[in-house]
Amino acid sequence: MWPNARDSTGSRLRVRVTLGVLALLLFFGFRWSPPGRDLFRRLQHPYVVLVTLDTLNLRYLRPYRRDFRLTPNLERFAAAGTRFEHAYTQVPITLPSHTTILSGVSPVKSRVMTNGDTVPDSLVTLPEIFRAHGYTTAAFVSLGVLNHSFHLNQGFDTYDDELRTPYHRWYRTADEVVRAVKGWVINHVSEPFFLWVHFSDPHEPYQAKDAPPDTELYLGKRLIGRYHLTAKMMYDIPLRLQPGTQTLRWRSIRRPRSDDGPRTALVVQLQEPDLLRRWIPKDAPAPPGEFPLQSERIIQLVNPSDHEVTIRLRFTGYLRSPPLSEIREGYAAEVRFMDRQFGELLRLFEHLQVDRRTFWIVLSDHGEGLYYHPGLGHATFVYEDQLRIAWMMKGPGVPRGETRKVPVLSLDVAPTVLEALDLPREPSMEGRSRWSCLRRPSTCRGWNEWWAYGAEPRQQTLAGAAVYLWPYKSTWMVRPGFALYAVLEDPDETRPLPFHPGAAPHDRRAALFLRLRRELSRRRNALDVAYRHRRQRVWSKEQEDLLRSLGYIGTSAPPQPSKTRHE
Repeated sequence: MWPNARDSTGSRLRVRVTLGVLALLLFFGFRWSPPGRDLFRRLQHPYVVLVTLDTLNLRYLRPYRRDFRLTPNLERFAAAGTRFEHAYTQVPITLPSHTTILSGVSPVKSRVMTNGDTVPDSLVTLPEIFRAHGYTTAAFVSLGVLNHSFHLNQGFDTYDDELRTPYHRWYRTADEVVRAVKGWVINHVSEPFFLWVHFSDPHEPYQAKDAPPDTELYLGKRLIGRYHLTAKMMYDIPLRLQPGTQTLRWRSIRRPRSDDGPRTALVVQLQEPDLLRRWIPKDAPAPPGEFPLQSERIIQLVNPSDHEVTIRLRFTGYLRSPPLSEIREGYAAEVRFMDRQFGELLRLFEHLQVDRRTFWIVLSDHGEGLYYHPGLGHATFVYEDQLRIAWMMKGPGVPRGETRKVPVLSLDVAPTVLEALDLPREPSMEGRSRWSCLRRPSTCRGWNEWWAYGAEPRQQTLAGAAVYLWPYKSTWMVRPGFALYAVLEDPDETRPLPFHPGAAPHDRRAALFLRLRRELSRRRNALDVAYRHRRQRVWSKEQEDLLRSLGYIGTSAPPQPSKTRHE
Protein backbone atom coordinates (compact mmCIF):
# COMPACT_ATOMS: atom_id res chain seq x y z
CA MET A 1 0.00 0.00 0.00
CA TRP A 2 1.14 3.47 -0.84
CA PRO A 3 0.78 5.45 2.32
CA ASN A 4 0.03 8.84 0.54
CA ALA A 5 -2.67 7.64 -1.86
CA ARG A 6 -5.57 8.19 0.58
CA ASP A 7 -4.33 11.67 1.51
CA SER A 8 -4.06 12.61 -2.18
CA THR A 9 -7.60 11.41 -2.95
CA GLY A 10 -8.99 13.28 0.08
CA SER A 11 -7.21 16.47 -0.96
CA ARG A 12 -8.67 16.29 -4.46
CA LEU A 13 -12.15 15.75 -3.00
CA ARG A 14 -11.79 18.71 -0.66
CA VAL A 15 -10.67 20.91 -3.55
CA ARG A 16 -13.70 19.86 -5.64
CA VAL A 17 -16.11 20.55 -2.77
CA THR A 18 -14.53 23.93 -2.12
CA LEU A 19 -14.71 24.91 -5.79
CA GLY A 20 -18.34 23.83 -5.93
CA VAL A 21 -19.26 25.92 -2.88
CA LEU A 22 -17.43 28.94 -4.32
CA ALA A 23 -19.28 28.51 -7.61
CA LEU A 24 -22.62 28.45 -5.80
CA LEU A 25 -21.69 31.53 -3.76
CA LEU A 26 -20.61 33.39 -6.88
CA PHE A 27 -23.78 32.37 -8.73
CA PHE A 28 -26.12 33.47 -5.97
CA GLY A 29 -23.99 36.45 -5.02
CA PHE A 30 -25.13 38.37 -8.08
CA ARG A 31 -28.73 37.92 -6.89
CA TRP A 32 -28.19 38.55 -3.18
CA SER A 33 -28.33 41.91 -1.34
CA PRO A 34 -27.45 42.59 2.29
CA PRO A 35 -30.34 42.21 4.75
CA GLY A 36 -30.11 45.91 5.60
CA ARG A 37 -30.74 46.96 1.99
CA ASP A 38 -33.63 44.57 1.60
CA LEU A 39 -35.12 45.91 4.83
CA PHE A 40 -34.56 49.46 3.57
CA ARG A 41 -36.60 48.78 0.41
CA ARG A 42 -39.46 47.24 2.34
CA LEU A 43 -39.78 49.91 5.03
CA GLN A 44 -42.28 52.73 4.63
CA HIS A 45 -40.33 54.67 7.27
CA PRO A 46 -36.63 53.89 6.82
CA TYR A 47 -35.66 57.04 8.70
CA VAL A 48 -37.10 57.90 12.11
CA VAL A 49 -35.94 61.15 13.73
CA LEU A 50 -36.79 62.19 17.29
CA VAL A 51 -35.89 65.80 18.13
CA THR A 52 -36.21 66.95 21.73
CA LEU A 53 -36.15 70.64 22.61
CA ASP A 54 -34.93 70.91 26.18
CA THR A 55 -36.39 73.46 28.62
CA LEU A 56 -38.80 75.17 26.18
CA ASN A 57 -41.42 77.55 27.58
CA LEU A 58 -44.33 77.34 25.12
CA ARG A 59 -44.86 81.11 25.24
CA TYR A 60 -41.83 81.30 22.94
CA LEU A 61 -43.02 78.71 20.40
CA ARG A 62 -45.20 80.25 17.71
CA PRO A 63 -47.29 77.20 16.80
CA TYR A 64 -48.54 77.14 20.42
CA ARG A 65 -48.69 80.80 21.44
CA ARG A 66 -48.78 84.17 19.69
CA ASP A 67 -46.53 85.93 22.21
CA PHE A 68 -43.40 85.83 20.02
CA ARG A 69 -42.42 85.16 16.42
CA LEU A 70 -39.07 83.42 16.94
CA THR A 71 -39.48 79.99 15.37
CA PRO A 72 -40.27 80.08 11.61
CA ASN A 73 -38.76 76.63 11.00
CA LEU A 74 -40.80 75.00 13.76
CA GLU A 75 -43.86 76.84 12.41
CA ARG A 76 -43.16 75.40 8.95
CA PHE A 77 -42.76 71.95 10.48
CA ALA A 78 -46.06 72.23 12.38
CA ALA A 79 -47.90 73.32 9.22
CA ALA A 80 -46.65 70.21 7.41
CA GLY A 81 -47.76 67.80 10.16
CA THR A 82 -49.98 67.40 13.21
CA ARG A 83 -49.46 68.75 16.71
CA PHE A 84 -50.99 68.02 20.10
CA GLU A 85 -52.24 71.22 21.74
CA HIS A 86 -52.30 69.90 25.32
CA ALA A 87 -49.26 67.68 25.81
CA TYR A 88 -47.65 67.27 29.23
CA THR A 89 -44.67 65.81 31.02
CA GLN A 90 -45.03 64.28 34.45
CA VAL A 91 -41.74 65.73 35.66
CA PRO A 92 -39.91 68.94 34.64
CA ILE A 93 -36.43 67.38 34.96
CA THR A 94 -34.28 66.40 31.98
CA LEU A 95 -33.12 62.82 32.65
CA PRO A 96 -36.41 61.36 33.96
CA SER A 97 -38.46 63.19 31.31
CA HIS A 98 -36.30 61.81 28.49
CA THR A 99 -36.33 58.36 30.06
CA THR A 100 -40.13 58.46 29.91
CA ILE A 101 -40.08 59.65 26.26
CA LEU A 102 -37.80 56.79 25.20
CA SER A 103 -39.46 54.06 27.26
CA GLY A 104 -43.16 54.88 27.69
CA VAL A 105 -42.70 54.17 31.41
CA SER A 106 -43.46 56.69 34.17
CA PRO A 107 -40.70 57.97 36.49
CA VAL A 108 -42.18 56.16 39.50
CA LYS A 109 -42.17 52.80 37.71
CA SER A 110 -38.72 53.25 36.11
CA ARG A 111 -37.38 54.71 39.40
CA VAL A 112 -35.59 57.41 37.39
CA MET A 113 -37.04 60.43 39.19
CA THR A 114 -34.34 63.09 39.02
CA ASN A 115 -31.06 63.95 37.35
CA GLY A 116 -28.26 61.71 38.60
CA ASP A 117 -30.43 58.59 38.84
CA THR A 118 -29.40 55.56 36.80
CA VAL A 119 -31.61 54.16 34.03
CA PRO A 120 -32.06 50.45 34.82
CA ASP A 121 -30.80 47.95 32.23
CA SER A 122 -34.14 46.13 32.51
CA LEU A 123 -35.99 49.10 31.01
CA VAL A 124 -36.72 48.46 27.32
CA THR A 125 -36.32 51.62 25.24
CA LEU A 126 -37.18 52.73 21.70
CA PRO A 127 -33.61 52.40 20.39
CA GLU A 128 -33.42 48.83 21.67
CA ILE A 129 -36.65 47.97 19.83
CA PHE A 130 -35.53 49.69 16.63
CA ARG A 131 -32.14 48.02 16.72
CA ALA A 132 -33.77 44.61 17.18
CA HIS A 133 -35.72 45.25 13.95
CA GLY A 134 -32.74 46.13 11.79
CA TYR A 135 -32.38 49.87 12.32
CA THR A 136 -29.07 51.57 13.06
CA THR A 137 -29.51 53.78 16.13
CA ALA A 138 -27.77 57.00 17.12
CA ALA A 139 -28.16 59.83 19.63
CA PHE A 140 -26.55 63.27 19.78
CA VAL A 141 -27.15 64.92 23.16
CA SER A 142 -26.14 68.35 24.39
CA LEU A 143 -26.32 68.30 28.22
CA GLY A 144 -24.10 66.62 30.76
CA VAL A 145 -27.06 65.21 32.71
CA LEU A 146 -27.70 62.89 29.75
CA ASN A 147 -24.16 61.52 29.85
CA HIS A 148 -23.87 57.83 28.96
CA SER A 149 -22.78 57.05 32.53
CA PHE A 150 -26.43 57.42 33.59
CA HIS A 151 -27.28 54.56 31.14
CA LEU A 152 -29.75 56.31 28.85
CA ASN A 153 -27.43 55.20 26.03
CA GLN A 154 -28.74 51.62 26.07
CA GLY A 155 -29.85 50.49 22.62
CA PHE A 156 -27.85 53.14 20.73
CA ASP A 157 -25.09 52.04 18.35
CA THR A 158 -23.75 55.60 18.54
CA TYR A 159 -24.27 57.80 21.61
CA ASP A 160 -22.50 61.10 21.04
CA ASP A 161 -22.40 62.98 24.35
CA GLU A 162 -19.02 64.59 23.71
CA LEU A 163 -18.95 67.92 25.54
CA ARG A 164 -15.22 68.63 25.37
CA THR A 165 -15.55 72.04 23.77
CA PRO A 166 -12.66 74.53 23.82
CA TYR A 167 -14.47 76.33 26.65
CA HIS A 168 -15.02 73.35 28.99
CA ARG A 169 -18.80 73.83 28.96
CA TRP A 170 -21.25 71.34 30.45
CA TYR A 171 -23.45 71.87 27.36
CA ARG A 172 -23.22 71.89 23.56
CA THR A 173 -24.88 74.54 21.43
CA ALA A 174 -27.33 73.57 18.68
CA ASP A 175 -24.91 74.31 15.84
CA GLU A 176 -22.32 72.00 17.42
CA VAL A 177 -24.95 69.25 17.67
CA VAL A 178 -26.10 69.71 14.07
CA ARG A 179 -22.50 69.65 12.81
CA ALA A 180 -22.00 66.23 14.42
CA VAL A 181 -25.40 64.97 13.20
CA LYS A 182 -24.72 65.98 9.58
CA GLY A 183 -21.64 63.82 9.26
CA TRP A 184 -23.40 60.82 10.79
CA VAL A 185 -26.52 61.11 8.61
CA ILE A 186 -24.51 61.45 5.39
CA ASN A 187 -22.53 58.31 6.31
CA HIS A 188 -25.67 56.28 7.18
CA VAL A 189 -28.25 57.50 4.68
CA SER A 190 -28.06 54.19 2.78
CA GLU A 191 -29.44 52.23 5.75
CA PRO A 192 -32.56 52.53 7.93
CA PHE A 193 -31.93 54.44 11.14
CA PHE A 194 -33.48 55.79 14.32
CA LEU A 195 -31.88 59.11 15.24
CA TRP A 196 -32.35 61.16 18.42
CA VAL A 197 -31.22 64.81 18.28
CA HIS A 198 -31.23 66.78 21.54
CA PHE A 199 -31.12 70.60 21.60
CA SER A 200 -30.76 72.43 24.92
CA ASP A 201 -30.17 76.05 23.92
CA PRO A 202 -33.29 77.46 25.67
CA HIS A 203 -31.61 76.82 29.00
CA GLU A 204 -29.68 78.69 31.64
CA PRO A 205 -27.23 80.42 31.04
CA TYR A 206 -29.59 82.60 29.01
CA GLN A 207 -27.34 83.75 26.20
CA ALA A 208 -27.29 82.60 22.60
CA LYS A 209 -23.99 81.53 21.09
CA ASP A 210 -24.00 84.49 18.69
CA ALA A 211 -24.54 87.05 21.48
CA PRO A 212 -21.91 89.82 21.71
CA PRO A 213 -19.15 89.46 24.34
CA ASP A 214 -19.57 91.18 27.70
CA THR A 215 -15.97 91.37 28.99
CA GLU A 216 -12.56 92.50 27.74
CA LEU A 217 -9.18 91.44 29.13
CA TYR A 218 -6.02 93.53 28.76
CA LEU A 219 -2.41 92.89 29.69
CA GLY A 220 -0.92 96.36 29.88
CA LYS A 221 -2.34 98.19 26.86
CA ARG A 222 -2.65 95.00 24.80
CA LEU A 223 -6.13 93.54 24.32
CA ILE A 224 -5.94 89.80 25.07
CA GLY A 225 -9.51 89.04 24.02
CA ARG A 226 -13.25 89.51 24.47
CA TYR A 227 -15.26 86.96 26.43
CA HIS A 228 -18.75 85.86 27.48
CA LEU A 229 -18.90 85.62 31.27
CA THR A 230 -22.69 85.41 31.09
CA ALA A 231 -22.39 82.18 29.09
CA LYS A 232 -20.47 80.51 31.96
CA MET A 233 -17.70 79.30 29.69
CA MET A 234 -14.24 78.38 30.97
CA TYR A 235 -11.30 80.21 29.42
CA ASP A 236 -7.74 78.91 29.48
CA ILE A 237 -5.40 81.63 28.21
CA PRO A 238 -1.61 81.80 27.94
CA LEU A 239 -0.16 85.16 29.00
CA ARG A 240 3.34 86.34 28.05
CA LEU A 241 4.80 88.44 30.85
CA GLN A 242 7.62 90.78 29.91
CA PRO A 243 10.23 91.62 32.58
CA GLY A 244 8.99 94.17 35.12
CA THR A 245 5.54 95.24 36.30
CA GLN A 246 2.44 94.84 34.16
CA THR A 247 -1.27 95.43 34.67
CA LEU A 248 -3.85 92.67 34.18
CA ARG A 249 -7.25 94.32 33.67
CA TRP A 250 -10.75 92.94 33.20
CA ARG A 251 -13.26 95.47 31.87
CA SER A 252 -17.04 95.04 31.64
CA ILE A 253 -18.49 95.99 28.25
CA ARG A 254 -21.99 94.86 29.19
CA ARG A 255 -24.55 97.58 28.53
CA PRO A 256 -26.40 98.51 31.76
CA ARG A 257 -30.18 98.12 31.75
CA SER A 258 -32.88 100.21 33.35
CA ASP A 259 -34.02 97.26 35.48
CA ASP A 260 -30.56 96.36 36.79
CA GLY A 261 -30.58 95.92 40.54
CA PRO A 262 -28.04 97.27 43.03
CA ARG A 263 -26.16 93.94 43.02
CA THR A 264 -26.31 93.32 39.26
CA ALA A 265 -22.77 92.76 38.03
CA LEU A 266 -20.61 90.44 36.00
CA VAL A 267 -18.55 88.22 38.27
CA VAL A 268 -15.11 86.82 37.39
CA GLN A 269 -14.21 83.47 38.92
CA LEU A 270 -10.50 82.69 38.87
CA GLN A 271 -9.72 79.00 38.64
CA GLU A 272 -6.56 78.14 40.58
CA PRO A 273 -5.84 81.75 41.66
CA ASP A 274 -2.57 80.54 43.19
CA LEU A 275 -1.21 80.36 39.63
CA LEU A 276 -1.11 84.16 39.76
CA ARG A 277 0.12 84.43 43.32
CA ARG A 278 3.83 84.05 42.57
CA TRP A 279 3.63 86.95 40.09
CA ILE A 280 2.00 89.39 42.52
CA PRO A 281 4.17 91.68 44.71
CA LYS A 282 4.69 90.24 48.19
CA ASP A 283 3.15 93.25 49.91
CA ALA A 284 0.00 93.06 47.73
CA PRO A 285 -3.07 91.05 48.76
CA ALA A 286 -3.62 87.60 47.31
CA PRO A 287 -5.77 87.53 44.15
CA PRO A 288 -9.42 86.90 45.01
CA GLY A 289 -10.98 83.72 43.72
CA GLU A 290 -14.10 85.65 42.73
CA PHE A 291 -14.79 89.35 42.24
CA PRO A 292 -17.57 91.55 40.76
CA LEU A 293 -16.91 93.50 37.60
CA GLN A 294 -19.37 96.38 37.51
CA SER A 295 -16.77 98.44 35.64
CA GLU A 296 -13.22 97.04 35.77
CA ARG A 297 -10.78 95.17 37.99
CA ILE A 298 -6.98 95.51 38.00
CA ILE A 299 -4.34 93.07 39.28
CA GLN A 300 -0.66 94.04 39.23
CA LEU A 301 1.77 91.34 38.07
CA VAL A 302 5.55 91.41 38.38
CA ASN A 303 8.04 89.37 36.36
CA PRO A 304 11.33 89.72 38.32
CA SER A 305 13.44 87.88 35.73
CA ASP A 306 15.21 89.45 32.77
CA HIS A 307 13.35 87.40 30.16
CA GLU A 308 9.76 86.80 29.03
CA VAL A 309 7.77 84.08 30.82
CA THR A 310 4.48 82.43 29.87
CA ILE A 311 1.82 81.79 32.51
CA ARG A 312 -1.69 80.36 32.21
CA LEU A 313 -4.82 82.19 33.25
CA ARG A 314 -8.00 80.17 33.80
CA PHE A 315 -11.28 81.90 34.56
CA THR A 316 -15.03 81.68 34.12
CA GLY A 317 -17.87 83.84 35.43
CA TYR A 318 -21.55 84.64 35.49
CA LEU A 319 -24.00 87.54 35.73
CA ARG A 320 -25.09 88.12 39.34
CA SER A 321 -28.69 89.26 39.89
CA PRO A 322 -29.52 89.47 36.18
CA PRO A 323 -32.48 91.76 35.41
CA LEU A 324 -35.70 90.27 34.12
CA SER A 325 -35.39 91.97 30.74
CA GLU A 326 -31.99 90.37 30.13
CA ILE A 327 -33.17 86.92 31.20
CA ARG A 328 -36.13 86.91 28.84
CA GLU A 329 -34.32 88.56 25.94
CA GLY A 330 -31.45 86.09 26.29
CA TYR A 331 -33.87 83.18 26.46
CA ALA A 332 -35.71 84.42 23.35
CA ALA A 333 -32.36 84.70 21.52
CA GLU A 334 -31.58 81.10 22.45
CA VAL A 335 -34.95 79.92 21.12
CA ARG A 336 -34.34 81.81 17.87
CA PHE A 337 -30.82 80.34 17.54
CA MET A 338 -32.10 76.80 18.19
CA ASP A 339 -34.85 77.22 15.57
CA ARG A 340 -32.26 78.23 12.95
CA GLN A 341 -30.29 75.08 13.65
CA PHE A 342 -33.45 72.97 13.55
CA GLY A 343 -34.00 74.47 10.09
CA GLU A 344 -30.49 73.32 9.13
CA LEU A 345 -31.44 69.79 10.20
CA LEU A 346 -34.59 69.88 8.06
CA ARG A 347 -32.65 71.19 5.06
CA LEU A 348 -30.12 68.37 5.42
CA PHE A 349 -32.85 65.75 4.88
CA GLU A 350 -34.36 67.81 2.05
CA HIS A 351 -30.95 68.14 0.39
CA LEU A 352 -30.42 64.38 0.62
CA GLN A 353 -33.93 63.92 -0.86
CA VAL A 354 -35.03 61.62 1.95
CA ASP A 355 -37.41 63.96 3.80
CA ARG A 356 -40.52 62.34 2.27
CA ARG A 357 -39.51 58.96 3.74
CA THR A 358 -38.61 60.35 7.19
CA PHE A 359 -40.92 60.02 10.18
CA TRP A 360 -40.35 63.02 12.48
CA ILE A 361 -41.27 63.41 16.16
CA VAL A 362 -40.50 66.82 17.70
CA LEU A 363 -41.26 67.55 21.33
CA SER A 364 -39.97 69.42 24.34
CA ASP A 365 -39.07 67.58 27.51
CA HIS A 366 -40.33 70.27 29.93
CA GLY A 367 -40.61 74.04 30.26
CA GLU A 368 -38.92 76.91 32.08
CA GLY A 369 -40.22 79.36 34.68
CA LEU A 370 -38.61 82.68 33.68
CA TYR A 371 -40.42 84.38 36.58
CA TYR A 372 -43.85 84.24 35.02
CA HIS A 373 -44.53 82.67 38.41
CA PRO A 374 -42.16 82.53 41.38
CA GLY A 375 -39.08 80.73 40.13
CA LEU A 376 -36.62 81.17 37.31
CA GLY A 377 -35.84 77.65 36.11
CA HIS A 378 -37.52 74.26 36.33
CA ALA A 379 -37.38 70.99 38.33
CA THR A 380 -39.04 72.36 41.47
CA PHE A 381 -42.34 73.83 40.32
CA VAL A 382 -45.45 72.23 38.79
CA TYR A 383 -46.92 75.23 36.99
CA GLU A 384 -48.05 74.86 33.37
CA ASP A 385 -44.91 76.78 32.33
CA GLN A 386 -42.85 73.78 33.43
CA LEU A 387 -45.21 70.85 32.73
CA ARG A 388 -46.81 71.69 29.39
CA ILE A 389 -44.75 70.60 26.39
CA ALA A 390 -44.75 70.73 22.60
CA TRP A 391 -45.44 67.56 20.61
CA MET A 392 -45.50 67.68 16.79
CA MET A 393 -45.20 64.91 14.20
CA LYS A 394 -44.63 64.87 10.46
CA GLY A 395 -44.09 62.16 7.85
CA PRO A 396 -45.82 59.41 5.90
CA GLY A 397 -49.36 58.89 7.17
CA VAL A 398 -49.42 62.01 9.39
CA PRO A 399 -52.16 64.53 8.43
CA ARG A 400 -50.90 67.96 7.37
CA GLY A 401 -51.66 71.17 9.26
CA GLU A 402 -53.92 69.64 11.89
CA THR A 403 -54.20 69.98 15.67
CA ARG A 404 -55.45 67.50 18.25
CA LYS A 405 -56.80 69.07 21.44
CA VAL A 406 -57.15 66.07 23.73
CA PRO A 407 -54.69 65.94 26.67
CA VAL A 408 -51.76 63.58 26.07
CA LEU A 409 -48.56 62.75 27.95
CA SER A 410 -44.93 62.26 26.94
CA LEU A 411 -45.61 58.76 28.27
CA ASP A 412 -47.53 58.21 25.01
CA VAL A 413 -44.68 59.00 22.61
CA ALA A 414 -43.02 55.58 22.50
CA PRO A 415 -46.19 53.50 21.95
CA THR A 416 -47.40 56.01 19.33
CA VAL A 417 -44.18 55.74 17.34
CA LEU A 418 -44.19 51.96 17.52
CA GLU A 419 -47.77 51.64 16.27
CA ALA A 420 -47.12 54.15 13.47
CA LEU A 421 -44.21 52.01 12.26
CA ASP A 422 -46.02 48.71 12.86
CA LEU A 423 -43.47 47.57 15.45
CA PRO A 424 -44.44 45.52 18.51
CA ARG A 425 -45.25 47.37 21.71
CA GLU A 426 -43.26 46.53 24.82
CA PRO A 427 -45.63 45.13 27.52
CA SER A 428 -44.06 47.29 30.24
CA MET A 429 -45.15 50.54 28.53
CA GLU A 430 -47.74 52.53 30.48
CA GLY A 431 -48.44 55.11 27.77
CA ARG A 432 -51.22 54.98 25.19
CA SER A 433 -50.68 55.07 21.45
CA ARG A 434 -52.09 58.21 19.82
CA TRP A 435 -51.63 56.98 16.25
CA SER A 436 -55.32 56.35 15.61
CA CYS A 437 -56.08 59.78 17.10
CA LEU A 438 -53.75 61.36 14.53
CA ARG A 439 -55.30 59.43 11.66
CA ARG A 440 -58.96 59.61 12.75
CA PRO A 441 -59.84 62.55 15.03
CA SER A 442 -63.18 60.96 15.95
CA THR A 443 -61.32 58.22 17.85
CA CYS A 444 -59.37 60.67 20.08
CA ARG A 445 -59.69 59.91 23.77
CA GLY A 446 -57.21 61.79 25.92
CA TRP A 447 -56.10 61.35 29.49
CA ASN A 448 -58.66 62.56 32.03
CA GLU A 449 -56.60 61.94 35.15
CA TRP A 450 -52.85 62.03 35.72
CA TRP A 451 -50.23 63.30 38.13
CA ALA A 452 -46.95 65.22 38.04
CA TYR A 453 -44.27 66.24 40.52
CA GLY A 454 -41.31 68.55 41.04
CA ALA A 455 -38.17 67.92 43.10
CA GLU A 456 -35.68 70.10 44.93
CA PRO A 457 -32.37 69.10 43.34
CA ARG A 458 -30.05 70.29 46.09
CA GLN A 459 -31.92 68.87 49.08
CA GLN A 460 -33.06 65.82 47.07
CA THR A 461 -36.64 66.10 48.33
CA LEU A 462 -40.08 66.30 46.77
CA ALA A 463 -40.94 70.00 46.25
CA GLY A 464 -44.23 69.92 44.39
CA ALA A 465 -47.07 67.69 43.20
CA ALA A 466 -50.00 68.13 40.84
CA VAL A 467 -53.11 66.12 40.04
CA TYR A 468 -55.18 66.72 36.90
CA LEU A 469 -58.88 65.97 36.51
CA TRP A 470 -59.09 67.56 33.10
CA PRO A 471 -59.57 70.47 32.67
CA TYR A 472 -58.99 71.15 36.37
CA LYS A 473 -55.76 70.86 38.27
CA SER A 474 -54.76 70.89 41.93
CA THR A 475 -51.20 71.74 42.95
CA TRP A 476 -49.09 71.66 46.06
CA MET A 477 -45.70 73.35 46.24
CA VAL A 478 -43.52 74.22 49.21
CA ARG A 479 -44.35 77.78 48.22
CA PRO A 480 -47.14 78.87 47.67
CA GLY A 481 -48.87 75.75 49.06
CA PHE A 482 -52.19 74.35 47.81
CA ALA A 483 -54.01 75.83 44.79
CA LEU A 484 -56.70 74.95 42.25
CA TYR A 485 -56.80 76.00 38.59
CA ALA A 486 -59.00 75.63 35.51
CA VAL A 487 -56.20 75.30 32.97
CA LEU A 488 -58.31 75.72 29.82
CA GLU A 489 -59.87 78.95 31.05
CA ASP A 490 -56.68 80.12 32.76
CA PRO A 491 -53.64 78.54 31.03
CA ASP A 492 -51.24 81.03 32.65
CA GLU A 493 -52.54 80.12 36.14
CA THR A 494 -53.08 83.71 37.22
CA ARG A 495 -56.50 83.13 38.84
CA PRO A 496 -56.52 80.36 41.48
CA LEU A 497 -60.01 78.98 42.05
CA PRO A 498 -61.63 79.40 45.49
CA PHE A 499 -62.02 76.22 47.49
CA HIS A 500 -64.76 75.87 50.11
CA PRO A 501 -64.60 72.43 51.74
CA GLY A 502 -67.84 73.10 53.61
CA ALA A 503 -69.91 73.73 50.48
CA ALA A 504 -73.28 72.08 50.01
CA PRO A 505 -73.07 68.38 49.02
CA HIS A 506 -75.12 69.01 45.84
CA ASP A 507 -72.54 71.53 44.59
CA ARG A 508 -70.91 69.47 41.82
CA ARG A 509 -67.94 71.80 41.41
CA ALA A 510 -67.25 71.77 45.15
CA ALA A 511 -67.39 67.96 45.11
CA LEU A 512 -64.94 67.88 42.20
CA PHE A 513 -62.55 70.20 44.02
CA LEU A 514 -62.78 68.11 47.18
CA ARG A 515 -61.93 65.01 45.15
CA LEU A 516 -58.97 66.86 43.61
CA ARG A 517 -57.67 67.87 46.99
CA ARG A 518 -57.99 64.38 48.45
CA GLU A 519 -56.36 62.79 45.40
CA LEU A 520 -53.54 65.33 45.56
CA SER A 521 -52.88 64.50 49.21
CA ARG A 522 -52.82 60.77 48.45
CA ARG A 523 -50.63 61.16 45.38
CA ARG A 524 -48.25 63.53 47.14
CA ASN A 525 -47.64 60.99 49.88
CA ALA A 526 -47.09 58.19 47.36
CA LEU A 527 -44.67 60.31 45.31
CA ASP A 528 -42.76 61.32 48.42
CA VAL A 529 -42.31 57.65 49.39
CA ALA A 530 -41.26 56.71 45.83
CA TYR A 531 -38.79 59.61 45.66
CA ARG A 532 -37.14 58.76 48.98
CA HIS A 533 -36.90 55.05 48.16
CA ARG A 534 -35.80 55.21 44.55
CA ARG A 535 -32.69 53.37 43.39
CA GLN A 536 -29.61 54.07 45.51
CA ARG A 537 -27.08 55.99 43.47
CA VAL A 538 -23.31 55.73 43.63
CA TRP A 539 -21.76 58.56 41.63
CA SER A 540 -18.30 58.62 40.15
CA LYS A 541 -16.12 61.67 40.82
CA GLU A 542 -16.84 62.88 37.29
CA GLN A 543 -20.61 62.50 37.75
CA GLU A 544 -20.51 64.25 41.13
CA ASP A 545 -18.52 67.19 39.75
CA LEU A 546 -20.92 67.47 36.81
CA LEU A 547 -24.07 67.42 38.95
CA ARG A 548 -22.57 69.93 41.37
CA SER A 549 -21.64 72.29 38.52
CA LEU A 550 -25.26 72.14 37.32
CA GLY A 551 -26.64 72.78 40.81
CA TYR A 552 -28.26 69.36 41.24
CA ILE A 553 -26.26 68.54 44.34
CA GLY A 554 -24.55 70.74 46.91
CA THR A 555 -25.78 73.78 48.75
CA SER A 556 -24.97 76.63 46.40
CA ALA A 557 -27.88 79.01 45.85
CA PRO A 558 -29.49 79.27 42.42
CA PRO A 559 -29.16 82.50 40.42
CA GLN A 560 -31.39 85.15 41.97
CA PRO A 561 -33.10 87.93 40.04
CA SER A 562 -32.72 91.59 40.71
CA LYS A 563 -35.34 92.64 43.25
CA THR A 564 -36.41 95.41 40.90
CA ARG A 565 -37.79 93.11 38.22
CA HIS A 566 -41.16 91.91 39.46
CA GLU A 567 -43.16 94.84 38.10
